Amino acid sequence: DLALNGNELNRVYDVGATAGEGWGISSFGLSTAFRLGVQGFQEFTVGLSGKYLMGFGYAKVIEAASDLTTTIDAIRGSGRIVIDSARGGSGFAVDIGSAARLNRDWTLSLSLTNAVSNINWNKETERFTYEFRADSLSIEKIQDTDIDSLFIDSDERVDIAPFSSKLPAELRFGIRSEERRVGNE
Repeated sequence: DLALNGNELNRVYDVGATAGEGWGISSFGLSTAFRLGVQGFQEFTVGLSGKYLMGFGYAKVIEAASDLTTTIDAIRGSGRIVIDSARGGSGFAVDIGSAARLNRDWTLSLSLTNAVSNINWNKETERFTYEFRADSLSIEKIQDTDIDSLFIDSDERVDIAPFSSKLPAELRFGIRSEERRVGNE
């Protein structure tokens, strides 16, 4: 609203309950599949993959909030963000799936990626906390002083115990129709 419509005087713009999570991983897997005789299908196959996960980096916003108020002569604002991070870890994941041929023309598939997963982040784990406050930010103050002196801020980094995370599971469903041509070719 603030970016699109501008600001109202003396209104507090509160950005609370913000969250986020990101990671970089690589996976190495082994897979197997089995053909089963299931009534009603020409073919029915189930598969399973076990994956080793190597984590390169992880960050999660634990807490984030900020507010901004514009008055007739100044801007006031404050904020706080807390991020847990790691620079390495390892874990596992399991994928499952099936494919079925109904007849000559129709094939169905279903898979669940990361049905089970866990990564233990245990390298350079830390918590970063940053807080700021600006009490009376105005054009005059910005022109007359160093902008860094107008903000009261602090940051802190502390080591934390290793922690675990899970990968999001992803469900995929597929359907395929084989087009048959009739006639002389």
